Amino acid sequence: MKNQMRKLVSLTLLATCLTAGLAISAAATSEDSSSGSIPDGLFTCTTSRDENNNILLDFKEFQLTLPDSWAGKCQVSTSADHAAFYHIASREAWTKPLDIEPHGGSLFSICYAENFDFIDSDPSYEILGNGENGCYYASFPTDMQGYTDDADILAEFQELSGDVDKVLESVTFKKEGAGVSSSEYILLPDSSTRLLTEADVANLDADQIQMAINEIYAVHHRKFAMKEVQDYFNSKSWYNGYIEPNDFDVSVMNSYESQNIGLLVKWMEAKK
Repeated sequence: MKNQMRKLVSLTLLATCLTAGLAISAAATSEDSSSGSIPDGLFTCTTSRDENNNILLDFKEFQLTLPDSWAGKCQVSTSADHAAFYHIASREAWTKPLDIEPHGGSLFSICYAENFDFIDSDPSYEILGNGENGCYYASFPTDMQGYTDDADILAEFQELSGDVDKVLESVTFKKEGAGVSSSEYILLPDSSTRLLTEADVANLDADQIQMAINEIYAVHHRKFAMKEVQDYFNSKSWYNGYIEPNDFDVSVMNSYESQNIGLLVKWMEAKK
């Protein structure tokens, strides 16, 4: 976002304030009040403690839990369309000798998107689920972000990194949203953000289910040997097919997509 100011929230202060029963907003402020089509306040955040004394971050459309052990070690930076989570010690250690803007220590970010363009621009991501009008995904750094010149700092960074999967598994959405606009899709984005149920295909015939399977491949830029299938996806504004069928790597799919293809194949066979 242009002219965007980010507010860093130290979980050292967070832990102290939560003990006193206070809530802290992690919302960013912006010099430019216009945020385009992004809904207001998506990453405004309040905090509390759960029954295990872990830190609950409550955003507008979802919640997540940070381990109590992250207090004093993690920093959260929010903007209109994402929340970034950093290791404090690595960030401070990298930034000081470089004498530049805050740098390093990135653990992950949770981002909001209203389409699937991030698949092209983000080299490492995991789709988390749907909001009311868009989807949320986790973005991960592709280079080493821990401070490597201090063994203690690096060990602490690795400790936090080892908890990231557990933190992302704790993400829960307050209500099931529509996600990315589905007017040009059969089952996307649901087939990329959750396990489908048989009810999702109740009104589809076998041919439509086959196309829903193809849709999962298409969002990852796969081309198709059958002309009618290729023509169908060429008509979609979101499609950008450039990977030949024989060159397509199924490992680019997330776990929902992989499992849903298996489910869709089973349901398609049952309808033939």
